[in-house]
This record gives sequence, structure tokens and C-alpha cells, in this order.
Amino acid sequence: VSTQSTWDIGKNMKWMMVSFLTLLWLGANCADELKFVVLFLRHGARTPRTHISDFKKLIDWPQGTDQLTPSGQRQHYLLGRMMRKKYVEELKFIPPSYNQSKVYIRSTDMDRTIMTAQSFALGLYPTGFEKLTPEQVKNEWAWLPPFNLTINKKIIEELKDSATPLDFPVIPIISFNKSYDKLISFSSCARFYNNRALYYSTPEFMKVYQEYNASFQRACTIIGVECANLQGKDVWNYVDQIVTSEYDERLPELSKFPDLAMKMDEFYTDLEIGELTVEKVMSNIALNDFSKAVPGHFIDFIQKKTPLQMAIYSTHESTMLSYLISLGIPKTLYGRVPYASHIMIELMKKEGRKDDDMDAYYVNMTYNNIPIMELKSLSQFKSFLEEKGNLADSWEDTCKISSQQAVKTEVPKSPSFWILSSLGTISLILAIIIVILADKKQKQKRAKKEHCNDSIKDEANLLALIQAQNLIIKKNLFEILSYFSIK
Repeated sequence: VSTQSTWDIGKNMKWMMVSFLTLLWLGANCADELKFVVLFLRHGARTPRTHISDFKKLIDWPQGTDQLTPSGQRQHYLLGRMMRKKYVEELKFIPPSYNQSKVYIRSTDMDRTIMTAQSFALGLYPTGFEKLTPEQVKNEWAWLPPFNLTINKKIIEELKDSATPLDFPVIPIISFNKSYDKLISFSSCARFYNNRALYYSTPEFMKVYQEYNASFQRACTIIGVECANLQGKDVWNYVDQIVTSEYDERLPELSKFPDLAMKMDEFYTDLEIGELTVEKVMSNIALNDFSKAVPGHFIDFIQKKTPLQMAIYSTHESTMLSYLISLGIPKTLYGRVPYASHIMIELMKKEGRKDDDMDAYYVNMTYNNIPIMELKSLSQFKSFLEEKGNLADSWEDTCKISSQQAVKTEVPKSPSFWILSSLGTISLILAIIIVILADKKQKQKRAKKEHCNDSIKDEANLLALIQAQNLIIKKNLFEILSYFSIK
């Protein structure tokens, strides 16, 4: 049996078992009523974070770095369609067209996550809003911009009674400034980025690297790049190039080895886990806001403070992993976090119980449709999250770093920097002297006789200034010579 067919058989058996357990898990509670849904989405397939010359010869990314690719857009469009089938068509849980009081969509302040949310929204609501009425179509002043517009009449004729081509829906995506978003982003956490740099000099990184190195070198050999002498963060950069490329079929040679492609994806996830767990407190701080936001949605709905029924958050692998790790979900259940992964948390109400009975509610939690948490009552779920969230200090206390903790990333200044700096200082001093002398000469012409005594005094002051500047020049030249004598 070939390696590929063995991999396919193993994969199919895994998903058959998952499907069976999921149906069994859901079937036991099919009579209960769904009340609220919270979705966390990892963005879709993206372009690499950085340009690496070895890969640039092989692959061209017209979108630029760190952008959602067409494959990533399709991933989330399809995921949105799947959610529409379940929550709109089958359960009739949310309205068939977008209603801001029922559905809330939020993203981190990054291109790839905003585009992910847009792609998902297009799948969830593919048909847009209501059509224009015949009266609205006739009255052009109601829908044309309030100025003379040169536009092809054919475009207007093609629109007919649609607001946009193909009834494309324009759905709002909420995004907070990175400095304030603590629920779905680590962007404002200095310690997170410090630990990312710190991880690649630890024994933990070397252990992970050694585990995957044979597969990593094999992948590099197949695609024709040199990876043997990489160190530290460069390893992550090369793995990132491989993983992003394989999702977009940019490395056809590697596509012939699906087991190897999967291994690289697992390598990437384990590096991300290492960055998060170099200090355990870092994987816990995300739960500080998570433990408030998710139960908060549920309780507000139960207490009729909001008509909202679905909250969707577009985020990153680091955030998704921090949730899974902090909640104590075994890695054997999720393995890796591929692009377009999702965590779904559903609030259910037991059949026949009153809406205001808090004990009537419980929570289902799945990861990519795999159950990852046993059923808990809402009060148990809330207490569980609060307990986990309290393992970390506040965001502010956890994220700040001292000068001793900071990883030094400053680039050493070259000798040319010191030479240019000293020459700049000398030039400035000479310019000042020239200005003073010119000014002095003008004053002498205007008041040669009347201010003779003052002029003599000024000359003495000027002489003293020149002597002082000469000392500074000598000192700068001495520092330059000393620097090169040390080198």
C-alpha cells in the first residue's frame, strides 16, 4: 500500500469515528432548544509573513505579505455556507437575511482577519438584502450619488433592481484598535512578542526542532531550498513559507507527499504552542476577557438585555491555541489548528424548562465539529472559566516586561554610524562659528567707533567660544580614533 493511500485510509477512519461520536453526542440532546451561538474563527490561508529570497525565486505572491489568499477566502465562504445551512435553513435559528440586532461579527484589526470575516459573512448571507422597489428604480435621485456621475448605462441596466452586482451583501465587520482589543488579539501585549523571540533560544525549541528536523530537511530538499544551517526564528520563517505555500498549491512537488505536508503543518502548530507556553501565564491571559465575554453573551440573552443570538469573532491561531490550552483541552483532541479552524460554543436550554430558569441552560463546545468539552450547566461553565481566568494576573500586569526580561533586538551600530555622527557634530559647530563671525563683522561695520569697548569684549567672548569648540572637536576625533584602536 502506498504512503498516500495509507494516509487517506487513516484520515477517513478518523473522520468516520469523529462523525459517529458527534452524532451520538448531539442526538442525546436533540429535543433541547438552541438559544445562542458564539463562534471563534481562525483566519483562512494567507501569504507568508516575510519575503525569503530562496522562496521568492519559486513563488510569487501578488497580494503581498500576510494577506488572505483566494484559497483562504473560499475556505471561509464555504464555512459560512455550512453555518447558513445549519442555523438558517435547518434550525431556522437566525434570520435568512442579515439583521444587526441578531448577528454580530467582529475581527481583529488585521487585513487577513477582516477579509476572513467578510468571506464568512458572504457565505452566511450570500443573497444580500431586499431588492429595490420599482418606484425606487424609476426615481434615480434616490440611489444615484448627489453629483453629476459619468457612468456606463449598461452597468445600471445590469443591476436592474439589485443594490449591488449579484446581490453581493455589504455586511458590517466590527474591529477595535489593537491597543484595546484583549479578547481576540495579543497585539497590545509586549510580553507575548518578547516571549516569541525568547522561545527560539530555549531547550524546549531545540526539542521540537529535533523532533521535526528530518521531515523539515526532507521537505526543503524536495522543493529545492537550503535549510540545513537555519537557526532560531529563521526556522519558523521557513516553515511558514512551506505551510502557506502548500495550502495554496504553490509547491506542486510537495503536494505529492501529503503525509509530509501534514507534518509541516503540525510542526508549525507546535512552534506556536511553544511560543505561547514558554511562560505558562501567557496562555492563560486570553481567558481573562474570554471568561467574561462568552458567559456575558449568554446571560444578557437569558435576562432579555439583548436580542442578539450569534456572535462571530475572526482571530488568529495564537488566540485559538491559547483558548484550547487554557481550557485544558488535550492536544490529542485538536492536534493542530489549520487555517479556517473554528471553536463553536452553543447555549442550549433543556426541553420543557422556563426561559428565566438559569439552571435550565447548559453549554456545548466543539472544535472543528469535534466535541471538546463535556456538557456543563451554564453556572458550571461560568465558574470553570472564572477559575481558569484567575490563573493569570490582569492583562496589564501580565503583559508588561522589565528591562531585564526584554530580549535585546537592537541592531549594533556600525563604525560608519559613529563617524557620521561625529562629522555631523563638527559640521554643526563650524556652521555656528561662521554665523557668529558674520554677525560680528556686520556689527563692527555699523558701530565701529561708538562701540569699540563692546567689540573688544565680544572678540574676547568669541575667542573663548572658539577655544571651547576646538576642545569638543578634539574630543570627538579622539573618540573615533579610540573606537578603531579597540576594534
